[in-house]
Amino acid sequence: MAKTHSRLSRLTVLYASSLFLAAPNAARSWDQFGKYIFDSHTVLTRSAAEGANGALRGTHSAAIAAWLKELTQKPAADGLVPEDFELDLKTLKGGFYQTDEIRYSTLLTSNRLQLGNVAADYPQRLNLHGTSKSALFRFYSQVWNEQLGVELAESTYEHFNPIGMGMPVHFLRAYAETGGKPPVKLDSARLSCDKAVSLIEKFTDRAWKEWLRGTNASDKSEALRAYELMYFALGVAAHAIEDSFSPAHAQRSTTDPRVIEDLCYYYDNALLPPAQAKACVHLFGFNADPRDSIHFKGDDKYASTAAPARLAAMAAQAYLTSFGELALDEFSGGRARTLAGTMQEFLVTGRNVGQGYFDCSTLPAN
Repeated sequence: MAKTHSRLSRLTVLYASSLFLAAPNAARSWDQFGKYIFDSHTVLTRSAAEGANGALRGTHSAAIAAWLKELTQKPAADGLVPEDFELDLKTLKGGFYQTDEIRYSTLLTSNRLQLGNVAADYPQRLNLHGTSKSALFRFYSQVWNEQLGVELAESTYEHFNPIGMGMPVHFLRAYAETGGKPPVKLDSARLSCDKAVSLIEKFTDRAWKEWLRGTNASDKSEALRAYELMYFALGVAAHAIEDSFSPAHAQRSTTDPRVIEDLCYYYDNALLPPAQAKACVHLFGFNADPRDSIHFKGDDKYASTAAPARLAAMAAQAYLTSFGELALDEFSGGRARTLAGTMQEFLVTGRNVGQGYFDCSTLPAN
């Protein structure tokens, strides 16, 4: 846990770059605003990955070494096209998760955990930067369509498109019916929470399937592609986990942050003014919502040990650690654990650090 806390010190440094969100600024560019969101999640995700690596090295160091050794010794397939994947084993550095940087301007990285996380905000950008990232966009669309049962189209899935399909990945209220025109109706807080948790579960389920495909692959190219998709899917789920701790996205009890009290919705005056909605509001547009700056700093409304940014990093770390333990146990033939049991512990029943923050039953059904 010391790793997480030391890494979180970066949040206070980055906070200076988020101060401009506190007041409207008509001159702010879309690119500036996008980088703010990008930086907030990449810092949290890197902190979580480093903390998870530390925990896994303490409990599963032999399994990690055996897994990496087996992977490097798999034969390479003939006719391999290098740009088909970019996962670089060297960047794992003996850990289970990559922690290398990702560049906002180009999305240049072999870190698929980070890329999956930021793709949750800007999936359309995956089509702008090369063959592999375009393939990841197709994978993202496929998982979304098959696992969640709704159509994901690039033109209707943007971070600030309230009539799009993307609300669950931001842990926000979904729109029950729009037809593309006002007036619209919001889902209940309970149903929206259920949808967001279902997204976390289903992307984790896909990550697990890719893990099994990778460990059973006969050649290195198939294994690397499977692991690339595994990390990408885990990054998408981690994005929803992190967003759930922003007061602009969800309202949690100030005395027990494990209790979710409401989910917010994106406010767009053309769709649903706040006066017509009995729900908390996430401000919409270029000026965004200053409460999202919790990704950079603690919030005095919360106890210092329960600051939203700290909780977001701890929960993401607990999630990645739980998945890594399950995967490495499966690889080494260790204790018998199930994905369903692991996720139930992380989401609801667990009371270790970072666990038990996603019990939707605390919310009203209407």
